Amino acid sequence: MTFRNNDLSDVESTRTIFSVSKLNEKVQLTLERVIGSVWVEGEISNFIRAQSGHSYFSLKDDTSQLRCAMFRAQSKKLKFVPTNGDKVVAYGRVGLYTARGEYQLIIDTLEPLGSGALQLRFDKLKEKLFREGLFDVDKKRDFPKWPKSIGLVTSPSGAAIRDILAVLERRCPTIPVIIYPTLVQGPSASANIVNAVEIANQRMDCDVLIISRGGGSLEDLWAFNEELVANAIFNSDIPIVSGVGHEKDITICDLVADTRAATPSAAAEIISPDLSQWSKDLYRLYNTLNTNLDKIIKDKKNLLGQLNRSLISPKRKVEMDNQKLDDLASRLANHVEQKISLSNETLNRFLSRINSRLFRRQIDHRKNLVSAYRKNLNGLIKTLFKEAKFSLSKNQEILSALGPLATLQRGYAIVTDEKGRIIRKSSKKLIGQSIKTQLNQGTLNSKVIATNLDKDK
Repeated sequence: MTFRNNDLSDVESTRTIFSVSKLNEKVQLTLERVIGSVWVEGEISNFIRAQSGHSYFSLKDDTSQLRCAMFRAQSKKLKFVPTNGDKVVAYGRVGLYTARGEYQLIIDTLEPLGSGALQLRFDKLKEKLFREGLFDVDKKRDFPKWPKSIGLVTSPSGAAIRDILAVLERRCPTIPVIIYPTLVQGPSASANIVNAVEIANQRMDCDVLIISRGGGSLEDLWAFNEELVANAIFNSDIPIVSGVGHEKDITICDLVADTRAATPSAAAEIISPDLSQWSKDLYRLYNTLNTNLDKIIKDKKNLLGQLNRSLISPKRKVEMDNQKLDDLASRLANHVEQKISLSNETLNRFLSRINSRLFRRQIDHRKNLVSAYRKNLNGLIKTLFKEAKFSLSKNQEILSALGPLATLQRGYAIVTDEKGRIIRKSSKKLIGQSIKTQLNQGTLNSKVIATNLDKDK
């Protein structure tokens, strides 16, 4: 092959040269921008979980394979353990591992394909309803031991209804059964089940509901794993027993229902009383009751006989009570008398103590008064004596000044007759009488020979 010089020069003048890294980066950006995030279905092969927690594997089909990487954060969210050969559906963004120039799928979500995906949906719904409290034991209700009527939410043509009716006919044929027909499989089954439960709650014709169907795969039983069915069961005013599938089959309906039975027949066994067994139990209780009543009557008769033998006549009882009353009255009187005597003694002691104390206090008070009066009297006597002495001295001075002796000292004399009577005036009767004249010093005895009476005086 030959090239013309001018063509080569044109190519060289317009070409852009990339490094390997730059080209890989450009391819990576192009893949992310053009393709972006996609869902991819395939089979897992060459699965490796690194120590870092990241997972690396390939998705393959019959003709091709795709490298995949799932980082630790996304790997922790997986609800199952991926293994080689698993059919899965992966969701992620298309990119390029630039170090090796390999394009790959960076996975965000990984789900099992088919039943595995359904199981994943089941687990997610189960966890959601658990958090919302639909499985709480304290919200479960008991159903009546002898229901007035039983409701069946099931397919009218399935094997489950035949099994249930056979059990109910055998155990208690007198209880009415109301059938609320519904689909139990297929896209419309879940809505049919919800509708049947709501109709039963509107009519309130039964005391308990059985929701049931026969066994099958997870896909077959999926109508009983829908959230709307769980909510209808939880909100039902009628207690619900779930008898879906076989014992190994666990559905959301089983977990939400008030009681879970392993099979439809077991559900019928749980809610229906066994009439024949009840009859046997009733007969046994009847015999036990008669035996116990006979024993009670016999015991009461024996007790009555004992009471009759030990019974005291009313008259004797009255006499004994009167005697007892007299005895109690006597004891009461003695007790009262003793109490009064003791109270009097105590009162006298208190009075004696009180009087003794009062008397001593009065004597002490009177002594104090006498002592005070004595002091006051002595002082008063001294004062009166002093005053009397002073008054006497004064009176003596006055008496001395006014007395006859003082008069005599001034030159006057006192004349008395023979009988000692003072002669105050002259009189002729005095002539010839003896008179006595008292002077300041000495006396004069004389005889009256003449008198002279001064008439002007």
